[in-house]
Amino acid sequence: MLCGFFLQNSMIMQDRLEKERCDAKNAVEEYVYEMRDKLCGPYEEFCKELVGFSLVTCNLIKVLKV
Repeated sequence: MLCGFFLQNSMIMQDRLEKERCDAKNAVEEYVYEMRDKLCGPYEEFCKELVGFSLVTCNLIKVLKV
């Protein structure tokens, strides 16, 4: 009886940790896409002024758009 209780609690904790991990991963992905849209939109003119920005960022943007 106690073994089943501990097993159930362990599984619940694993589920919570997995959900937190997935939520964090989704938040990072959402942030990356938001920044991509900003860099290709309203901030584009400012970003072009940065040295070496266009080569690295253009490659990153191409990867993210796929």
